Amino acid sequence: MTGVSRQKQKLLTMKKLFETKTDEKHTITGNRLIEILGDYGIKAERKTIYDDIKTLCDSGMDIEITKDGHSNAYYLAQRLFQDEELYVLADAVASSRFLTQKKSKELLKKIQSLTSEHKAKDLRRMVYVSNRTKTFNEQIYYAINSIQEGIFSGLEIHFKYYEYTVEKRKQLRHGGEVYTVSPYSLVWENDNYYLVCYCEKHEKICRYRVDRMTQVTVTDIPRRELSEEEKENAKKDMEEMLDYIDKLGELDTSSVEPLSHVFPVHNVFREDEVNEHDGRENTLANAPERNGDSFVVPKTILGD
Repeated sequence: MTGVSRQKQKLLTMKKLFETKTDEKHTITGNRLIEILGDYGIKAERKTIYDDIKTLCDSGMDIEITKDGHSNAYYLAQRLFQDEELYVLADAVASSRFLTQKKSKELLKKIQSLTSEHKAKDLRRMVYVSNRTKTFNEQIYYAINSIQEGIFSGLEIHFKYYEYTVEKRKQLRHGGEVYTVSPYSLVWENDNYYLVCYCEKHEKICRYRVDRMTQVTVTDIPRRELSEEEKENAKKDMEEMLDYIDKLGELDTSSVEPLSHVFPVHNVFREDEVNEHDGRENTLANAPERNGDSFVVPKTILGD
């Protein structure tokens, strides 16, 4: 390994150590840094370790100096997210019904990696969420990404939309028809994402639930831009929709059994029954002309 490569490896390792091992309550001395680097097989000397810390500071890391006894000690003071911001993110992920317990834990683990391993313990959340979804469609991530790309690029998007049958099976609407829309914004309401867009088919502003969209693709066709009047109407429609969703969320449906139909209706057709009755003669008795067990009908094929 060349001297330049060893130096790069040392700096990257030190950067990781400051990010994961230090904070204002957990500092690290120069001698301790040299010991840890030695455990990684990286040789470091006291006379150069301080230059390495300065290099990290010059690269943008906010490394503060304090005292540990008579020795200088160091810690990473500022990070991308403040502690309070991470707590908000952790609580939002832990309490979301939109995420499964498994997915929630996976995201919390990633949030924990944004601070020191000591503070990461404080980000653990034990939150019980009623009516949490039991399954999570990973495609939602990709759908949201494609929708955002279409919004910020000002391009139309295509997708297919599905619904659930009475048997709670997914079924594409209109036989898998491809929807073409001009996307404008995403709305998060009652643990669901909604796409606000102009639908070419319906020629008006529509809302679609993102978790029921599939095969979302961005086209190279510029989206339809709204007039000022259409923007005001869309804003009014959106506010009414969100108010309606809020009212639905206020209803207590915990004791209501799921229904496949709002009315207590049932099939009134009779059961199919196999019998040996043969009504052939009665049927043929009405024929103007018959040939054995067949009707005789006028010739309908034209000749030359």
